[in-house]
Amino acid sequence: MPSLSTKTLLLVLFLGILSLSDAKLWISSPDALVKDKRFNQVNGIDYVVLTPQNKITYKRSFRGNLILASPSDDACSSIEAIPSYGDNAVYNPIVVATWGECHYAQKVKSAEIAGAKMLILVLRHDMPLNHPSVRQLPMTSNIEVLAVSKKDGDVLIQVLKEAKEKPRTDPGSVIELAYSYDFEKNVNYAKNGGKAIIDYWFTSNDVTKMSYEFLDDLKGVLGDFGSSLVFNPHYVVWDNEAQGRGGYNTLDQRCVSGGRYCDPESEVENRLFGTDAVLESLRQICLRDLDKDQSNTNNVWWKYLNVFASECVDTDITVNGNCHEKAFRQAIIPDSIVERVNACMRDSFGASNNENIASTFNDNSKLKTELTAKNELHVDHYPALYVNKERYGGSFRNRAQLTDFICSHFNQDMIPSICTTTINSDGQVVHTSTDTAVYLAIIFGSVVFMAIVLYCVRRGVKRDVMFRMNDEISHIVTQYKQFKDKSNSSNVDDDL
Repeated sequence: MPSLSTKTLLLVLFLGILSLSDAKLWISSPDALVKDKRFNQVNGIDYVVLTPQNKITYKRSFRGNLILASPSDDACSSIEAIPSYGDNAVYNPIVVATWGECHYAQKVKSAEIAGAKMLILVLRHDMPLNHPSVRQLPMTSNIEVLAVSKKDGDVLIQVLKEAKEKPRTDPGSVIELAYSYDFEKNVNYAKNGGKAIIDYWFTSNDVTKMSYEFLDDLKGVLGDFGSSLVFNPHYVVWDNEAQGRGGYNTLDQRCVSGGRYCDPESEVENRLFGTDAVLESLRQICLRDLDKDQSNTNNVWWKYLNVFASECVDTDITVNGNCHEKAFRQAIIPDSIVERVNACMRDSFGASNNENIASTFNDNSKLKTELTAKNELHVDHYPALYVNKERYGGSFRNRAQLTDFICSHFNQDMIPSICTTTINSDGQVVHTSTDTAVYLAIIFGSVVFMAIVLYCVRRGVKRDVMFRMNDEISHIVTQYKQFKDKSNSSNVDDDL
């Protein structure tokens, strides 16, 4: 049978596999605090993510040093600057502050300015983590913001105060917190038949080409997820409220429909701008709506955008004023499709022909839908990407981050295969926690197999030794009997 140490090893591996199934927030050092019974280190610290950007969650893990907000632990006033270099440098500072006394936005701002990478808000009066005032904060920040239960938070504050009294050289003066997540920790799961819904917002005349470059990168991501995603491209326009107060009956070079829908981009000399830019967005919307499945990167909308991005964005309109016609030709869009797009643009204004749509005061049904959706999501910048209506706050050019963020919005039993093997920014395959569990399971199985083999070998060796011993004993006994018989025979001869 396996020894006690083998049994212990197997148990540790088994528990290790189980521990990967849940996200955790826990103290990782010093050792004295890790073993402190005031924290439940099995399940971790009770917490909830407040920032919809999930800046840490799609990175899978985070580790940093805890700092109590100072001089006031409510972080309502300026927090002392956190040193980022030198002997007193703080690695990935995590500021802990108490709930209340001022608006939470002030606390977030104070932590950001001080140099924090994460803010932990300690709830008060035993507020539940799912309390509406906690879960529904319209939180926007450049750092991750978590809320922890009053029970755990009070202990954090107490140990931080104790640590502050210790010299910097004392290991107990630095408290490290670790955070890891698994897919089920994100509450905004896919509800559209198990698919995640991606909404991408941009403008047709983005002279920086950033919007189009990201779309080009997004093709690969859509291919990775296949039918698991629903992709909806959208166009940003804004409403000129000043003209609205006058009844939307004034022509404006920046807008259409009398000021209802305007170009959000600043004017750049001899570049697509204003009314022409809004009409180009409308043209692309009509092309988009011809095929509802924009996850198919071979449809006419994608083909047109590929050419428009390379030939028409940031080009001189005095030389290439009708670049959309060139884009239709180079993308090999059939004339029948072009005619349907023109009819769509005309019909959306309720106009009789395409020549007067730039100057009509009529409302536009297509642009109205885009503006309504934009306002509902509170889209305040572009390009912007939302997954299940949660805004992505990471790098658009980091494919691994984007993949992780999308993966965090699937039900645990509907996770696509790409979520268990992703590709990092260098094009290398990296493994997720699901893969780690598989590896540990393999190790676990290997240890069990080796234990069985060892047990069988020991029994085999023991049996072989017993056979050899019995043979040797039999041989010795036989020799002894022969010698004794011979000795007795000699004694009889002497007597005679």
